[in-house]
Amino acid sequence: MAGRKGFRWGPFWLPAVLAVCVMSAGVMPAVMLAGTSAPLPPESDQPAGWRLTWADEFDGPAGSAPDADKWVHDLGANGDQGDNPGWGNQELQTYTDSRQNSELTGDGQLSIKARRNQDAALQCPYTPAGGAGTCAFTSARLKTLGKFSQKYGRFEARIKVPKGAGVWPAFWAMGDDGPWPNRGEIDVMEHAGSKPGEVSSAIHSGDAPAGHYLDYKAATLPGGGNFGDDYHVYAVDWFPDHMSFSVDGQVHFTTRKDQAVNTRPDGWYFEQPFYLLLNLAIDSGTFGGPANAATATTPADPAEMLVDYVRVYQAGGQEGGSPEDTKPEDTKPEDPKPEDTKPEDTKPEDTKPKDTDPKDTPEKLPSSPTGAWALNEGAGTGAEDRAGGHTGALSAGVSWVTDPTRGKVARFNGTSGEVIPNTAVVDTTGGFTASAWVKHDGGTGNHTVIGQDGNTISAFFLQYNSVHDDLGPTWAFSMPASDEAHPGWKTVYAPITTPGAWTHLTGVYDAAAKTIKLYVNGVLADTETGVTGWASTGTLTIGRGKYQGRSADHFPGLISNVRTYGTPLTEAQIRASMN
Repeated sequence: MAGRKGFRWGPFWLPAVLAVCVMSAGVMPAVMLAGTSAPLPPESDQPAGWRLTWADEFDGPAGSAPDADKWVHDLGANGDQGDNPGWGNQELQTYTDSRQNSELTGDGQLSIKARRNQDAALQCPYTPAGGAGTCAFTSARLKTLGKFSQKYGRFEARIKVPKGAGVWPAFWAMGDDGPWPNRGEIDVMEHAGSKPGEVSSAIHSGDAPAGHYLDYKAATLPGGGNFGDDYHVYAVDWFPDHMSFSVDGQVHFTTRKDQAVNTRPDGWYFEQPFYLLLNLAIDSGTFGGPANAATATTPADPAEMLVDYVRVYQAGGQEGGSPEDTKPEDTKPEDPKPEDTKPEDTKPEDTKPKDTDPKDTPEKLPSSPTGAWALNEGAGTGAEDRAGGHTGALSAGVSWVTDPTRGKVARFNGTSGEVIPNTAVVDTTGGFTASAWVKHDGGTGNHTVIGQDGNTISAFFLQYNSVHDDLGPTWAFSMPASDEAHPGWKTVYAPITTPGAWTHLTGVYDAAAKTIKLYVNGVLADTETGVTGWASTGTLTIGRGKYQGRSADHFPGLISNVRTYGTPLTEAQIRASMN
């Protein structure tokens, strides 16, 4: 089995976006490192620069239970302490320790199966109908609590995820001590079955669940590939000051301690040992799409998550050790991965087409956002600002909807819809960046995605423009020359090539260079010079602008993941921030 279990370094990876849902847990006791009950894999299978500390190769007879010296089963539908209905995510399954839901395959794999439930005695707080009742599904969730935990290192697993809308497999880790999210959570891999071409990685940290620190990034296969078609290696390299997440050896996401704690003091609770978890949940709609008829979870044909191995390493032979070639900035071939198994052209920075991707990576962003509204709450009249704490108030013209591409998003009605943080968020006299994902309904006139009020007019407009004389309908980024009813204008444009499609828009003002730039889907579209900003102290606006002293240019359509930065981002930095 050495060949099958060997390291596989796959194709190029492209950053994508995926809203990551919270997995919650209760208080758990401290965990000490325990020995393994089976020989560790051969040293020749280890990546260079790392020392293997724990592994499960799942070698055992077909139909046997997972190794009880390594794994513990979580049970039920209400959290590991019985006080967290639906495991905090309105999930539709109850977890069991039955061989119907978790068993070894006999050829070196762990099988976790989600099945439609036939037992009326199994009750769940959430069902496809919406309320409590007989559980719709059974599944399994395994953890190394009380068996193994480790502080820092590489956590890695080779997994084939199931297919079907509603399936939600995950490989992740949580801290030994403290309530969630104070204990920290590391999501090495999560997959929404409704988005077969995406997987995501994330960290969660904070003193309380509401408004906790979340940083995340997703990856997609080239050519619209389906993750359920094959096995992939999912890993996190965890160091004291950063984590780098990879798929098949390609780093697609790096998150840093300094960025987290600069955003909020409780943003980095990753300084204790973490234990591992593997599970297959069934989503009710909080993580990309509910279970439905397309889900392959029938008793005769269950949804199956296959795990080839789980391996844990430490770098430099000691806790927190880091070979000299694994500094945070070195997400290059010198990273501790097998040099002879990774082509030179598969460096982590090559996660986008080479002809358009400079080598900046997410940790090189010059600062944290000044504002970050994911607009994925799905309920309520507030939009959380995950960066600056400026909660946006939704008007009656904004509703929550579920989009098949981006999950829960905000719909703006085009006449009165707006989200108002009620404070200025960017300094419009200095350099700044404003960005958002949008899906426009069409129509005539100007429709503003983001602006910031002056007394008479917005200091900038990131918007749709239907009336450009030469280009037809365009995306536009404009800055009026003064705060008056009829000012001069500086505007940059980009033709709309795919009407009605999700599009990432970014407007950048560089005060030092006196330029404005418009980027569409991370690519520079237009530049204008000779621009000077003026001070606007009114509120940032999402979904409308201000013109001649009144609200105007309301946006019709969907808006997601609005961000502002207090500095002009480069093209590479914009690409890195397109969550």
